[in-house]
Amino acid sequence: MDWVDSIAIYWFFVKLLLITTAVLIAISSFDDLFIDICYWCRRLSRHLNGSAAAESLSPEILRAAEERPIALMVPAWQEADVIAQMLQNALTVFDYKRFHIFVGTYPNDPDTQREVDAVAAANPTIHKVVGARPGPTCKADCLNEVIASILEFEATRNIEFAGFVLQDSEDVVHPLELRLFNYMIAHYDLVQIPVLPLPRPWTEFTGGHYKDEFTECHTKDVPVRAALTGIVPSAGVGTAFSRKAILALHRERNGEVFNPGSLTEDYDISLRLRELGMRQVFVRVRVKCESRNPGRADEYIAVREYFPNSFKAAYRQKARWILGIALQGWANVGWTGNLATRYILFRDRKALITSQIGFLAYFVVLNVVVMEVTHVLLSDSYWFPQLVPADSWLWWLMIVNAILLSNRVLHRVVFMSHYYGWRQGLLSAPRQIWANVVNFYACNRALRQFAGHLIYGRHLGWDKTQHAFPVAPHMDRPRRQRLGELLLDLHAIPSEQLHSVLAEQHDDPRPLGRLLLDRGWLNEQTLKQALQMQKAVEPVA
Repeated sequence: MDWVDSIAIYWFFVKLLLITTAVLIAISSFDDLFIDICYWCRRLSRHLNGSAAAESLSPEILRAAEERPIALMVPAWQEADVIAQMLQNALTVFDYKRFHIFVGTYPNDPDTQREVDAVAAANPTIHKVVGARPGPTCKADCLNEVIASILEFEATRNIEFAGFVLQDSEDVVHPLELRLFNYMIAHYDLVQIPVLPLPRPWTEFTGGHYKDEFTECHTKDVPVRAALTGIVPSAGVGTAFSRKAILALHRERNGEVFNPGSLTEDYDISLRLRELGMRQVFVRVRVKCESRNPGRADEYIAVREYFPNSFKAAYRQKARWILGIALQGWANVGWTGNLATRYILFRDRKALITSQIGFLAYFVVLNVVVMEVTHVLLSDSYWFPQLVPADSWLWWLMIVNAILLSNRVLHRVVFMSHYYGWRQGLLSAPRQIWANVVNFYACNRALRQFAGHLIYGRHLGWDKTQHAFPVAPHMDRPRRQRLGELLLDLHAIPSEQLHSVLAEQHDDPRPLGRLLLDRGWLNEQTLKQALQMQKAVEPVA
């Protein structure tokens, strides 16, 4: 066999790859197009019949609802770098009084325990829970320990929590989050609000691609899924459960509310609640933003946080999601439910194929480009038949795929521009290429881990992700922030009060903080925290 024959065989292999990837990409793209059509039809219908009331809920309506006790659950394994800041921020920001925060820790993690103890010493609403087993186990195990502690706390304190809220140790919460949950759990058993990654510099494609995916998912995919199946996948943060739901799951699984056999306990619990006939809702509530910080993605009541910005951390985290949702979900849940539910399960699991196909498509394109360039530069080069003959079925399929790809890019640009501005919207297009690379590595890692679990019985444990917390909510600017701006970002005071005191300073030169204290518009604890935050200029990694 000479080199020409070798090239011919290789080119035949590339042709097969091209046909395979083109067909599979078309199937996946038409699937995405169907969700797009559902989304726009649903949005048009809601606009015409005026049923989009949830987005018009005002802060006044939320504040008018009677406050009921709410328990926040925060699982923490090796979170000493961020947990204290998260707790202090929540205590300062929440526009709600009747809440307690229960932090799940491990006996072999003294650093995290120490940070929680320091905050709890001055705040009786913070409670440290130390699990019975050394970590890391899994988030479900940690959360089950927390729920057992909450139920014990209820019995000893003669209190009943109306809602149970999931948060993570890196979450930046919204002031009205608990008021929204308090309002909605009177009608629903699972309430999910959007998760919006915090902005990063435009050059950071790894951290930036999370914004693209979460924004499209929580704008389009999740609402459509809820409309088709009644199932709202919990994001693991910004999720509230009714008391009815928690107690039902507690009885069903003998105290194991969350499934320790799943690495994505949040996804699993949504499916189990649906089987129990529990009502679920994804709700976006838009509120007026008083901050003067440009580019903030806080027009909606949402949870914000930094996602991993290194390539390795990103694909390891996403590997855990694929492992739990696609592989463990397939093994634990199967293909149960009606046609709509099975269709959504297919969408959840198609990533096992599409993440591979996308990467193979890059390989095929690279080969085509190399051959075309070679043909242009060397007019007497040996030339094989075209991979995609003009007017062939494959030619038209490639055109259809190009149109559907443009549609996919356009949707992401539109959604990103709505939340983060048009610059980030345009950047979502090139970031989509990088996202495919991250997802390829994540999928392969998940497949290796699951194969090792099946063949060798390897334990699938909590794959730790290193977290970061901003020095102040929504802040990543290097300059020292003014106290008034910081207090607005913390939602500690309304802009009207700040402007009033700033005007007063013309006649009274005392510090801004002292004037706010004297007027009773600020407490000493909030002022102390703001001054501490003001000293820092970078996120804690």
